[in-house]
Amino acid sequence: FGDLAGYKGELPPQVDGLSIAGLLRSGGQGRIDRSGHPLVFHLPHNLGAGLQRPHSAIRDGDWKLFKFWDNGQLMLFNLARDLGESEDLASRIPGRARELEQRLMAYLSAAKAQGVTS
Repeated sequence: FGDLAGYKGELPPQVDGLSIAGLLRSGGQGRIDRSGHPLVFHLPHNLGAGLQRPHSAIRDGDWKLFKFWDNGQLMLFNLARDLGESEDLASRIPGRARELEQRLMAYLSAAKAQGVTS
């Protein structure tokens, strides 16, 4: 959005993101290349009434990993084959799960994310 507004400076290091201006200008045609820039979501607190367990997630290419903070559970999905996230692959592909967990933890540590425990 900074790009669309004409901002030309560097983004602060704590801001994660890439420009979507090209997609908006092309009517949604094309892709955003996040290679080397996984997408991270961090929800470290329980939202109450059992709505959502505290967790973080990392999306890198076709892979998405959830880490739940209440018990350390990992869930791994291949979104190219399972967009509905119904088949947890963490126990079948533990190396991929560990790699994404390490990347997630490195990102959260660098961002000084609230509520992070190992």
